[in-house]
Amino acid sequence: MRYLIFILIFISCSKVLRGPAQLKQKHIVFDLDHTLVAEIEEGETFNPKRTITIQGIHYRIIPYAQELITELSKREDVSISFFSGGSEDRNLELLKSLKLSDGSDKSFHDISYRILSKRHLYDNRKNVPEDSRFVHKWKKDISLVSDDLDSIILVDDHKDFYYQGQKNNTAWLGEWFNNFESYSDVEDYRKRIGDAKGFRLPPSYKDWWMNRNKLALVGSAIEEALDNDEVFVESMRIHLKHLDEQRSGSLENLKDRVHTFGIRFAPESCSSALGSFLQIR
Repeated sequence: MRYLIFILIFISCSKVLRGPAQLKQKHIVFDLDHTLVAEIEEGETFNPKRTITIQGIHYRIIPYAQELITELSKREDVSISFFSGGSEDRNLELLKSLKLSDGSDKSFHDISYRILSKRHLYDNRKNVPEDSRFVHKWKKDISLVSDDLDSIILVDDHKDFYYQGQKNNTAWLGEWFNNFESYSDVEDYRKRIGDAKGFRLPPSYKDWWMNRNKLALVGSAIEEALDNDEVFVESMRIHLKHLDEQRSGSLENLKDRVHTFGIRFAPESCSSALGSFLQIR
C-alpha cells in the first residue's frame, strides 16, 4: 500500500516536476482589466489584502492571477506579454505593482516580454457603425507580439477583441459578473437592492463560482496545451472546447479541474508531498 500511495503522488506531480518536453517558444498574451485585475465597484465585496491602487483607482486582484503568471514565468518555453486597451502609463504602473506569488519581489512588469496598450490597438472604426462597442471599434493584433500565430494566444474577458484571422487565438474567460467574495453576499445584495441596472449579478451559485475561478479554469487548459506536443493553438482549441463542455455540465467536474490545477501549478506542494512520504521515520 505504501508503494501504491507513492506512485499516485508521483503521477499527480510528474507534469509539474518535469521540464518542458520541447522548447519551441509559446507566447501567452494577457489582457488586464477583468482578466487579471478589476476596478472595484460600489456594492461589490472584496478581500482588502488583494487590492492595489493605481492613479487613485482601487483594483482587486482576480483570484489565481498572481499564481498563474508566476508559474508560467518559470517555464523556459513560455513568454508572457500583456495587452490592455488602457493608457500606457496606467498599464506600466499597474504591472509594476502586481507582484509574483513566489516571494521574489519580482513584478509582472519584470517578467514581461512585451507590454501593449491603447496606442497599439488596431483602429477598426471605419468597418463598424459609429455606436458600436469599444471592442468592435478597436482590435488587439497579437502579431505585434509574435507573427507565429500557431504559437500564441490571447487570454481575455472579451471574446470579440481579436484582430482579423486571429479568432482561434483567443482564450475567452467566460461570462463576467460583478465580484462577491461569497455567494451569500450575492443573495444579500439581491434581497436589499435587487438586479440593479448596470450591475451584473451572477444568477446562480455555479455562475458565481465560475466567475471566481475563471483564471484557474482557463489556466488549467493552458497547462494541458503546453504539455501537449501538438501545435499550441490547435491544442488550446481542443482543451478550451472540452472546458466549454464542462462549463455546461456538472459543477463537481469543474471543481475537480480547479483542484488539479492547484496541484499542477504548485510544484513546491508536490515536492513537499513526495519528500514527506520518503522521509525516514
